[in-house]
Amino acid sequence: MDPAKLIDFLHLYPYWFRTLFAIWIVGGAGLAAGLVLLKEDQRRQTQPLEMAKPSIDAAASIPALAPTAPLIVQSSDPRSLSSSPEEYAIGLRTLSDRFLEKQEFIERHQSANVSWEGRVSRVSQHAQSKTLSLLIDAGSRESEISILVELPDSMRTKAFSLQRGDIVRVTGKLSLNTPSFPDLEATDMVLIRQRSGG
Repeated sequence: MDPAKLIDFLHLYPYWFRTLFAIWIVGGAGLAAGLVLLKEDQRRQTQPLEMAKPSIDAAASIPALAPTAPLIVQSSDPRSLSSSPEEYAIGLRTLSDRFLEKQEFIERHQSANVSWEGRVSRVSQHAQSKTLSLLIDAGSRESEISILVELPDSMRTKAFSLQRGDIVRVTGKLSLNTPSFPDLEATDMVLIRQRSGG
């Protein structure tokens, strides 16, 4: 269709209709152009960045970074970590604004077997599921962390014999669905020291 004939054809309609039609055409073209530009911008953002390989001299002049999180010693069992809850809490706090390092730190601890000590805060049993749990607090004021320990039914008597403030060592598998409030699926629990005072 010839644009001149279209303009002559539109003169037959009232002014408000011609204005509305012009807005519709210009708006549609603007929307189409915006979508094309948006798609191009998204495509550019998803392309991998190509970095030049550094020369040997440039690589040698880069200073090594000091470790930012506490060093966690792994035992012979690849899923076993010899760290304390305090070291874990300090590591989380130290890496709070370093997302990738924090994620790697959490992944190293996820499903790891640990043996952690803490003060008994509460022993409870869920009414419906009958899940037995123990809440322990560990660390100093600067690095205090609470750990929810799920206990097997075989530890029921031992768990309900505990008092608030007793020091226990719990061994089990760590679960970090909420990294700042870890869960521990216990396989063993030992009373280290009873609370002092009455």
